[in-house]
Amino acid sequence: MHQLLHSRQKVIRKQALKVVELIAHHSSIGELLNMLEDNASGIRWIAAETLIKIGRPAAIWFLNLP
Repeated sequence: MHQLLHSRQKVIRKQALKVVELIAHHSSIGELLNMLEDNASGIRWIAAETLIKIGRPAAIWFLNLP
């Protein structure tokens, strides 16, 4: 699923991101942080909501970035 997040087609990235949102597993945190820089505001929004849904592990991961 993470590979689809890098698609050139916005609709594919968005649908893949919705699946990642449903799963909301901490293994997706790095990809979600990358999605915060997407050109499409809707994709950035879903990524941010998913990081919030993951919660504390996402915050800890973010704070440990170099």
